[in-house]
Amino acid sequence: MKNKLPDFFALAFFALWHFVFYLPVTLGAQVFFANDIFRLFYPTRLELQRALAQGRVPLWTPYLQGGFPLFAEGQIGALYPLNLVSVLIFPAHHAVAFTILFHVAWASVGMYALARSIGLNVASATLAGFCFGFGGFFIAHLQHAPHLTVASWLPWLVLCQHRYWRAPFDARWLLFAGAIIGLQFLAGFPPMTLLSLFAFGFFGIAAPMLWGKFSNLPYARASTRWGKFINLPYVRATLTTLAPIVIGAGIGAVQLLPTFELMDYSIRGKEMGFSFFTFLSLDPGALTQFVLPFWYFDSAASDTMEFWAYLGIAPFALSLLAPILRRDARTWFLFAFGLLALALALGRSNPLYEWLYNVPVFNRFRVPARFLFPFTFAFAWLAAFGFQELQNRLRAERSRAAWFVGVIGMIGALGTIWLAANAPFEMWSDVWTWLPFALMLGIGATLIGAWRRALNRRLFATIILALAIFDLALFAVMLQPLNPTVPPTEVTRALRNLQQMRAGRAYSNRIPALSASAVRAALIPNFALQYAKEGIEIYAPLALARNDEYVRAMTPTMRNLLNVRYYILPLETVVAGDAPQFDEMEPHGGLTLELLRQMPGITPTRATQIEIISYTDQTTDLPDEFVAGVVLLQLQNGETISLPIRLGIETADWAMDGLARANHRKPDASLAFPAYLREIGRDFTGRKFVARFQIPASVITAIGARSNLPLAGLMIERVELRDETGKSVALSALLGRNDLALAFRSNVAAQWENRDALPRAFIAPRAEFVPDDQTLARMQRADFDPARLVLLNDAPPINLPGNAAANERVAVIESTAHRVVIQAQTDAPGYLVLTDSWFPGWVAFVNGIETPIQRADYIFRALALAPGAHTIVFEYRPLSFTLGAIISCATLFVVTALAVFWTRRLSGWFIRKTTA
Repeated sequence: MKNKLPDFFALAFFALWHFVFYLPVTLGAQVFFANDIFRLFYPTRLELQRALAQGRVPLWTPYLQGGFPLFAEGQIGALYPLNLVSVLIFPAHHAVAFTILFHVAWASVGMYALARSIGLNVASATLAGFCFGFGGFFIAHLQHAPHLTVASWLPWLVLCQHRYWRAPFDARWLLFAGAIIGLQFLAGFPPMTLLSLFAFGFFGIAAPMLWGKFSNLPYARASTRWGKFINLPYVRATLTTLAPIVIGAGIGAVQLLPTFELMDYSIRGKEMGFSFFTFLSLDPGALTQFVLPFWYFDSAASDTMEFWAYLGIAPFALSLLAPILRRDARTWFLFAFGLLALALALGRSNPLYEWLYNVPVFNRFRVPARFLFPFTFAFAWLAAFGFQELQNRLRAERSRAAWFVGVIGMIGALGTIWLAANAPFEMWSDVWTWLPFALMLGIGATLIGAWRRALNRRLFATIILALAIFDLALFAVMLQPLNPTVPPTEVTRALRNLQQMRAGRAYSNRIPALSASAVRAALIPNFALQYAKEGIEIYAPLALARNDEYVRAMTPTMRNLLNVRYYILPLETVVAGDAPQFDEMEPHGGLTLELLRQMPGITPTRATQIEIISYTDQTTDLPDEFVAGVVLLQLQNGETISLPIRLGIETADWAMDGLARANHRKPDASLAFPAYLREIGRDFTGRKFVARFQIPASVITAIGARSNLPLAGLMIERVELRDETGKSVALSALLGRNDLALAFRSNVAAQWENRDALPRAFIAPRAEFVPDDQTLARMQRADFDPARLVLLNDAPPINLPGNAAANERVAVIESTAHRVVIQAQTDAPGYLVLTDSWFPGWVAFVNGIETPIQRADYIFRALALAPGAHTIVFEYRPLSFTLGAIISCATLFVVTALAVFWTRRLSGWFIRKTTA
């Protein structure tokens, strides 16, 4: 038992270190909330939690890109066991934080277990585990939850390889390796899994050299020629490397098949170009980080997070000494592998990297700097080798000095953790200007002392471990800007503007440097998913390509077709006092002063009355009858009519109901909307003001406006022309703009409702077949009327009369993630258009009969309807998921059966051997 205590303490250290270092997160007082957690991993984990609560797998979400196959994208990790367990136990924000901490600890434990398995002592294995799991690569990627999940399994994968070759050919270790690869695939980040398999493949094929000969082991003997061929060392090594990969792919098929299907329809479904492939290549100057981590990069920032692989100065020095101290094939192979991975991380700076661009599938990925992951693995292992060799040269004896250094090191580590939470960040920047040199001096003296055998083994090991822990702990403090934390209430709080939304999708066009609240209020991707609101964009590597192209090409008419009912403008900037983002340019796609200043021409329109809805901002100190601006009407006879917009008469400050006083009156005719201002400190009613002007019967050919207020001091929301018969038309319609009505305003965001948005489902009386390469241009034409004409992209339409039905009703009566039910009544044939994303796997039933779904208007779904009453059911039944689930279940069954078989066979073999 005594011999096991050092292992127990080492494992306890790894299990606790990360949780203690990030103690506020462990205690639930804070959660990680960096950019990718903020925008991607927390919203997807929350959706997983919602789906499980509803008893379903989150195959599809209506909240992103007008409908998106969320499970297929992968990073939700919906079937990865720990993700499932964590969201069943904890709120989603805590589940993300705890799984991150668990996996970095798991990486350290795995590296320790591997080092111990190959014969290294406790101190050397501890160094390997610590500089791998708490080194620059893992700490810089704390916000990348799926990356860490996959990466944490690499040491365990190589451990299975080693145990297979040493135990004697126990095939259960291959099954375990296959199960680990399957878990990596289920974790949902294929690029990192490929990097893991890159290392696994290299070590597997070189196994006879790494783990020793096997000709004397019982299962290496064979009598047939085929058996002898298989038992050739490198043939067997190749086969036993491929077998776990095949098993892992089988287990992960339920995730892999949907992901491969999505890839064909995603923005990565085509060749991305060499510049994309080499994006975020490691700059050669960044190699200085191994001794001077903050010389090339002044500090950690989001644009440098992929470039960190700091191991600590002591571990790096030991890794370089390892090939000199241990001149065996295993060490030199490991050294060469690490250098290869580092060379590949250089990407475009490495001329040979261009060859990888020709590798199928691999060329769809980017960020060569991620090869720092296998580099970190190899050099952490080498550091342990070098450390072990130096210890072997020293005398083993008890040492009070070692205990003293150990206690001082522990106090220093705990003090660092305390200071990390309490000392100003600027202090650490100053410390790192001299710390590397102090560390190099101390480490150099220690290595010289070891070389001259002036230190005993225990003292030397304690000093190196203390310096490495202290070094990497201080380094982790400097990476805090990459790993910010916030109180849980900051993550989950509701936003006022979102509470005002009804059915319909939301859109935000501009993304300046915003505060966290403004980012969420604007539903910038993927916050629509967090708040269960329907958005039209996504932040994901496998975004649907056609949907992305549609949004980029979107005209106001196309926005209406997409059922975009809300336009949100974020207002609050990161730095208080920055120039306001709210100006004459907004709302995007609506009626704006910038447009009206140009006196745009319109179709000649007869009018006897002009109705203007307007409001002002920051004008409470201005008096009654101050002329905020004028609206100009150009008549067909060449005359111009000026309509004044005066405070207290035609318009007023929108916030005057909430403010203590205003120097002008509130006009009688107004429209109310909910509002909130921080300086008022409560919800109140905002106002827009309605002014009506009678004019002589005239034909108007152009309308413009001029403001006498700065920036967005005057906003003209709507101008309506009405003739003597009562017929009216909005100026926005005449100009091809959206009719946007302000629906909410605060310091954080402004929100408009689009009154022109088409319903989510409707019947179009006409249809045309248009090839994909012409569809967007056709939809951008001014004469395109999506309510009357649907453009089919994959098959010619049926013959239609082209007239709208006199009696037509369409209603969505049920809408869940995987099922939409519509009731439709029409007395003429037409096409039912559902403006949700088209994607393989959706099936439709009209009155219980399966009916083909056609892709329409580039990204939507449509199907032909005959006259009559119909119940149409759309259901998401992806074949890729079903087939993948069958393959995964079959693979798990076979793996379990083989594990039982090998367990019984090996038990019989050992019984025969011991009784012989």
